[in-house]
Amino acid sequence: MEKRRIGSKYPMPVSQRAKIFAPFDALRGFSAALKAKEKLRLPRRILQEDKLKELDEKAALLKKGDFVSILYYADGEYLSAEGYLTAIDHVRRRFVIAGSEIRFDDIYELDKRPGIQDPAGMPAR
Repeated sequence: MEKRRIGSKYPMPVSQRAKIFAPFDALRGFSAALKAKEKLRLPRRILQEDKLKELDEKAALLKKGDFVSILYYADGEYLSAEGYLTAIDHVRRRFVIAGSEIRFDDIYELDKRPGIQDPAGMPAR
């Protein structure tokens, strides 16, 4: 003869019962796609001629290894990057900072900053 618990409505332990009601994502990635759609896209700011000229002059003075801070437009938002210039391509009009390519036309602000230097005068890596 089987023994039954008297007074227990649910024979399963509470810790196992909770697993039954765990959330289930039937459309994997759908919630991430919705969040991406919800992101507020900012319009690109149009720079005045004097600001464009100032940015061009600053860009012309930069060289590989300079420590810079850049505010730029990408994918509907303004992002900032700070680091050493690893490459400057004047033909394609692009900077490379820490592996990220930034087009000259996307730059809103550009500042050369003093970076960390080692005793030999080379930028620290």
